[in-house]
Amino acid sequence: MVKFLPEETPIAMLWLVKDPAELKSDQLPMPDNERYPYKARLLNWADSEPHRRIRFYYISTGLTLEQEQKLLDLSNPEKGGKSNIEVVDFNTEFQGSYNLDFLKNENIPFVWKIDILRLIPLLKDGPMIYFDFDILPVKNKKIGEIEMNDVGYKMAAYRGSMENSILAVESTNNIIVTAVYNTISDLIDNKELLDIVLSKRRLVANCVHYNHVVNGLHIAAAKYVYENKNEATLEKLEQELKEWIKRNFDTMKMIDNDNSKINLDINEYFSCKGNFDIKNDLSWTGKNQCNLYGNDNGNSEINDIDININDKAQTIDNNEIKRNKGI
Repeated sequence: MVKFLPEETPIAMLWLVKDPAELKSDQLPMPDNERYPYKARLLNWADSEPHRRIRFYYISTGLTLEQEQKLLDLSNPEKGGKSNIEVVDFNTEFQGSYNLDFLKNENIPFVWKIDILRLIPLLKDGPMIYFDFDILPVKNKKIGEIEMNDVGYKMAAYRGSMENSILAVESTNNIIVTAVYNTISDLIDNKELLDIVLSKRRLVANCVHYNHVVNGLHIAAAKYVYENKNEATLEKLEQELKEWIKRNFDTMKMIDNDNSKINLDINEYFSCKGNFDIKNDLSWTGKNQCNLYGNDNGNSEINDIDININDKAQTIDNNEIKRNKGI
């Protein structure tokens, strides 16, 4: 029997300011300029999907009361917000249930922090669809029905390459999301192995770059679950992910990453399809962080990539994705 996510499944979006001290005390702590119109994109999602709650999570650490109020106003129609946007202080919502100490650890890459944070709402509040801020609604179209697989987990996928800019879960505590979260949490607590992983900052293209470890865990987990559908347990999956980290990082030997050649059947099985577009902003990279909050609307240093993921629509070559995502 084909299963679909309920039409009212909420959309989760997340924003973390890398250094709140660089913002003005009364500034909106999210990008709001021509190059990175993230406020407008959030409001557009609320307009495009009025039957859904748009849960916008923000990290309150380091923010002023004035900055937080500007975020809260995003849910107030009298202040230009939308009534179906729910603004959620991530710290208040999850601090008691999940360990957020990694946010204070300056040794943890910023991209890891973002990749870990997005897992927590999915663990606690499924069914849910997570979108990065470079996922956009298609004009005059609803997302539509999102078909789910037997694992109850989907992610963004393009021609043999999958990523976590889109994550959809059918229920709380999904096996893949749980395993990825537990594995990366254990890695952060394992200082010896963490130092090894973070020391490999210049791996060649055929190996997993340290920045993409969390995304790589998603892919490795999907591959294992697909190939072991009848035998996959959380314990076995977590053990596989620990071995994956060791195979890719706990050695000086260059190991070919077979996840980059993921089987097309696996790609199809986990591909989240619907009416939405991707603009590959790369806003998490260091060279683009300096452009996020200013009003300078000059020529962008990045190449935006528009991708429509709807049924079989794949409008970009995978090599182009890799070039634009390269470090």
